[in-house]
Amino acid sequence: MIILSIGTNIGNRKANIENAITALNEIGTVTAVSPIYSSDPWGFESENGFYNIALIIETSLPPLDLLKETQRIEKELGRSAKTTTAYADRIIDIDIIDYDNQIIIYEKEEKKHNPSVFDTSPKTGEEYIRHKSSEQYTKANKPQYCPPVLGGREHCSEGVNNSSLLTLPHPLMHKRNFVLYPLVDIAPEWKHPILKLTAQELKEKSEDKSIPQKRG
Repeated sequence: MIILSIGTNIGNRKANIENAITALNEIGTVTAVSPIYSSDPWGFESENGFYNIALIIETSLPPLDLLKETQRIEKELGRSAKTTTAYADRIIDIDIIDYDNQIIIYEKEEKKHNPSVFDTSPKTGEEYIRHKSSEQYTKANKPQYCPPVLGGREHCSEGVNNSSLLTLPHPLMHKRNFVLYPLVDIAPEWKHPILKLTAQELKEKSEDKSIPQKRG
């Protein structure tokens, strides 16, 4: 199952989302779409509120090719280049939240690493997983993923590139109610491959105090 999150806070927000869905159907088949939720900007201040949805898409594109296609769609719909230094108003934003439960990081040089294999799931609070598959760790000689933690900050071991091209699952999705609320509407039993919590459980445990409003 491939899960995407779409957000927009400039222009005709409903039309922006509809146009994005239409474009995504040209690179795959959108099989489920959540209701639209409205929410305040996350991570920056703006007078422009967001519309957000989650959707499920079937596509034969591998993760990096899907990323390139979503960025192409964003550009065609009027978005300027993404920035990794600050959040800002945007006409459309398409994020890959999960791709078939893969745990993987792609460096900016587009060199694909093998996914880290975790022996046990990380716990909430200040604890995080440290155990990697001995075989994978020997091959890589360094960890490739920063495990998300509930109740604490993300831990990135030495050698991990924090400005990755693509990290799966999305490293901040469990901290964003504008992702979790619509996700629960279409896939409440989807389970985070690292935290081992369902979308519903992540929503219930979320420390995000915002309450996105369903618009129907």
